[in-house]
Amino acid sequence: ATRDPLDGKVKGDTLVRIWRTFAKRGHDRLVESRLPPGLSKELESGFIVATEWYPIDLYLALYGALLELTSYDEVVATAHESVMRGLQHGTWKVFVPVIAGLAPTAFAERACKRFEIVYKVTFDPGEAKVTIVPGGADVLVSPVFWSPSLAWRAGVTGGLLTIPALARLEGECNATDAEGGAVLFSLRWRKARSDARA
Repeated sequence: ATRDPLDGKVKGDTLVRIWRTFAKRGHDRLVESRLPPGLSKELESGFIVATEWYPIDLYLALYGALLELTSYDEVVATAHESVMRGLQHGTWKVFVPVIAGLAPTAFAERACKRFEIVYKVTFDPGEAKVTIVPGGADVLVSPVFWSPSLAWRAGVTGGLLTIPALARLEGECNATDAEGGAVLFSLRWRKARSDARA
């Protein structure tokens, strides 16, 4: 049966990156029996194409299985590592650490605004509005049918925590329900204790 596009989609490169991170953290074999039939083989064989869109159910299945078998914090940590892996390629290695090191707070604010674009090209439908606040950012994600999913919330939280991590700032992020089914991700950062001067 043909799926309605409004059912939701996720980009293939996100699924592949998540699966590679699962393998690195030893989660691939753990969750395999809880995944849709054949999904792990498709991810391992390269059948999932980076530039194509796939049902959001696959994203929810990956992180949902991990949440069921481990913990919310582990899903956040895995998502964080997955996004970091995606950024540690190409010119990122040269330019981002330099910019983030020179002006960490300004870098984090700019990266948060860019999240509006990143979210839209990762999820369909996907709309995120970022408001910069003192010491952080509020990210309001428009309602989608998967908004209640703790696995999805943990995935987005882990991705957002990558921003202060790149700037070597300590970060925390909490997801709460907002009006009309939207979800508010409150990202806050501060200078890391190890970097603080007495």
